[in-house]
Amino acid sequence: TFRQIRKLEIREDDNFYIDKSDSIAETLLNNLDFLQKGTIGIAFITLIGAAIGPIGQELTPVGRITLDEARSAFSEQVLALLEAGPDVMILETFSDISELQQAILAARDVVPDLPIIAHLVINPDGATPIGTPLEWAMKKLDEWQVDVVGLNCSVGPAPMLDMVTKVAGVTHKPVSAMPNAGYPRMHEGRLIYMTTPEYLETYYAAFKAGMVPFNTNYRY
Repeated sequence: TFRQIRKLEIREDDNFYIDKSDSIAETLLNNLDFLQKGTIGIAFITLIGAAIGPIGQELTPVGRITLDEARSAFSEQVLALLEAGPDVMILETFSDISELQQAILAARDVVPDLPIIAHLVINPDGATPIGTPLEWAMKKLDEWQVDVVGLNCSVGPAPMLDMVTKVAGVTHKPVSAMPNAGYPRMHEGRLIYMTTPEYLETYYAAFKAGMVPFNTNYRY
């Protein structure tokens, strides 16, 4: 759903020069409807997660988007997704914990009882891209109304395995991890992701062995 959120820019009409977007709702509903039909053929225990990512613009005081405007935009997306009946809301790839908080508040405004998985994105040094220490961020998430905390994207499985170990040590929540293939390298004029499915599979086993008590997914 990354590209399904409104592009927020401050405008005089206070609506960012775009209407409440029916096209956003329609696209999200079509995507979830497709996934719901697919789960029928997989298993009755399959759960559908509706994923929401960051706005893509900085919030105040660094940027121009206010906290209230961010919360309103997230609320619009949550409302659209709820029409398809997801089992869990996944808030993922957030580097700014203040923005993640607005997404959490928006989700709780709209549907107080739906489980929320809240994921931050980290750099190889373990901090978020804007420099927030991981342990501090996870303690804040512990205070907020989320059901699962964790990390996703940006780094490969090796550094994420180290980081989720730290997360598990500071949170009282279940922990989820979704590492990707790490950073690409330039090889013969092309950017190549060096991580292979087999490499990811070995780390999946390590996550599943107990480092992440809730759920570990990996993406290519």
